[in-house]
Amino acid sequence: MATDNEKGASNPRRHPSNAFRPVGEDGEASVGDLIPDKMAEDPAEKTGYLMLKSRLRGVLSTLTESDTTSLSDIRLSSSPSSTRE
Repeated sequence: MATDNEKGASNPRRHPSNAFRPVGEDGEASVGDLIPDKMAEDPAEKTGYLMLKSRLRGVLSTLTESDTTSLSDIRLSSSPSSTRE
């Protein structure tokens, strides 16, 4: 015969779970920790982006004024908002 706790697990609509309820043997995690946050950024992706941004700034700081102007012209001419003839 199933216990009351097992019956509640089989019908989640009857006994909704609290996101802060402890789970696991040590009880340090909660149900909410097991639900992925689709709005949260991936830490590895964010770190990679920040490292790339820092490295790019370092490279750009070594360019001459002429090189900087040329890159700016290229960037602006390839912009979707620019008018091409």
